[in-house]
Amino acid sequence: MLKPDGSTSWPKGANNVAPRDRLPDGFFRVATNVDPMPAGTLSLRAGYEKVYNGTDVRGVLALGDKVLIADGTSLVEYNAVTNSSRVVRTIAGAGRFVGEVMDEVLYFCTENECLEYDGTTVRPWGVPDGSNSFGVTAGTGGGLQAGHYQMAVTYTDAWGREGGAAKPKIITVAQGGSLAIQLPAPPAGCSTNLYVGTAYGATMYLQNNYGTAAAVTLTLVSDNTARCTTELLRRPTPCDYMVQFNGVMVTANGPYVQMTRPMQPHLVDTVRGMLQYGAPVNGLLATDYLYVCADQCYVLTGVETDGIRQQVVLSYPAITGTAIMLPDGRGAWMTHKGQVFTASDRDGYVAEVTKDSFVPPPASAGSVGVIDHNGNQLVVTSLKNKAGGNPLAASDFYIGEIINP
Repeated sequence: MLKPDGSTSWPKGANNVAPRDRLPDGFFRVATNVDPMPAGTLSLRAGYEKVYNGTDVRGVLALGDKVLIADGTSLVEYNAVTNSSRVVRTIAGAGRFVGEVMDEVLYFCTENECLEYDGTTVRPWGVPDGSNSFGVTAGTGGGLQAGHYQMAVTYTDAWGREGGAAKPKIITVAQGGSLAIQLPAPPAGCSTNLYVGTAYGATMYLQNNYGTAAAVTLTLVSDNTARCTTELLRRPTPCDYMVQFNGVMVTANGPYVQMTRPMQPHLVDTVRGMLQYGAPVNGLLATDYLYVCADQCYVLTGVETDGIRQQVVLSYPAITGTAIMLPDGRGAWMTHKGQVFTASDRDGYVAEVTKDSFVPPPASAGSVGVIDHNGNQLVVTSLKNKAGGNPLAASDFYIGEIINP
């Protein structure tokens, strides 16, 4: 491929901003099925090899050499080493399929479930939330001091994980009284933990663990046992986006962002770890900072503390589905003004690397991936036209070399 002057170098990439007849030196206008190389040359785009023949594939998630495939109502595990596949469970046949790896476990959401996968087994992500639907009455003939008593229940699942507790119940007991508590049967595969506080006490202590429905009479309250530490914590709910940020899992559903407890990904902090934005979140990225793309693009710090802070880094949103982490630890996303890269060593700074040379076509959504081919790493974003033509058709690919801003 020759330029009018006979050269064959395009080191500056694509440029659709300049007039067609006055394209600056070093740019090309449009490239189809070729990739720009670091030296400014073009090479044929990498091909592909079919490894799984699905019927209704809508998403894939990777954990090491294993890949989970959402194929209709089947969750399929593909082993890249043995080139074999197996159905591991049934899932919702449509809707979301997103996930993130943390501590060698893949946490993922379907349309109606939160699940986790360790490379062998798929199990629920999270434990059923505790309920205050148990019955309690104050009695006599015990050794309780007069006062207000608070109590709550949590559930422990088959893997030893404890779930959150609902808002405690409070009951008044007379001097020398007792408590009669009716515990319903716990959820399948779980046992019930009963926590009760001392008279006027703010801390609730574990009284016992029950595997079935139980009628419990307390004449004394044990106050030297495990304390209830999961009050107002909840299990994760299905989300549209999720990322790991240090020891926290961050999820987004609509305009809401929620965070799990540090190193406890099965518990969401509904008090400290919840943020709301002016539009649905359409991208999350975690570098040295947490980036949230919604009505604007924000950078957050102090995520694992009680002092979360945020500031605007772009006054306009990302294009839905185009946020991605790069191999070098930076993040990237596409906007209506072009490709954006983060710079983690510059206090949350972002660089609009193509703003002056390439503007993507109007798009309502897109998809993105990173290709490592012939020693060249590329961000490849495919955009869905916002209006006109077939609404299911994708526009030409934009190819951006991963560069340092």
